[in-house]
Formats: sequence, structure tokens, C-alpha cells
Amino acid sequence: MSQRAFLEQFDALAFGIFQAAGLADAAQYWAPSASAGVPCTVLVDRGVRDFGTDEAPVATAYTRITFQLPQVQPERGGRVVVEGETFVLDSLISADETASRWVAARG
Repeated sequence: MSQRAFLEQFDALAFGIFQAAGLADAAQYWAPSASAGVPCTVLVDRGVRDFGTDEAPVATAYTRITFQLPQVQPERGGRVVVEGETFVLDSLISADETASRWVAARG
């Protein structure tokens, strides 16, 4: 088994456990030009993030959504519906072989 295959299986297992515990959510993802949503499981984190490492960091509220890449390939402007709440993907925070994390705004 390759490292990527292992990580994909691990992420799927972890997201499933998180969902069973109420820490992950079933969602629908719509690419910017799509006419139908794709079911996926996401992690939605709401909180505060400090930008900058100098003496005057800037704090701003943001929502971060984490996707499993085997389920969907998120794009800027894509929409995510989680429990009736819609988010629009604004900017990619980070990604690896199996997951991507996005800043999202309510939309």
C-alpha cells in the first residue's frame, strides 16, 4: 500500500469517527459552475486566527472547512451546504495529498 492510499483510508476512517461523534458533518459541495451538488463529509471550524508574527498581529474571525480530496476537488467560489447553512470558498489555506483546508464565508 502506498503512503497516499494509507492516508486516504486513514482520513476516511477519521472523518467517519468524527462524524459519528458529532465533530464532522455531511455536506453537499457545488463547484462554481456545477448544477448538482456532490455529497461529502467536512470538518467546519469556526474561530479566531491571528495573522502576522510581528508585535502587532491582526486577529480576524474566519470559518475553515476541511475536505477529503478523494470525495471532492474544491475550488475558489465553490459552495458548501452544511445542515442548511451555505458557505462560499474564498481562499485555500493548505492542502496535502488527501485533504484541503479553505477559508469560507457565509453565502
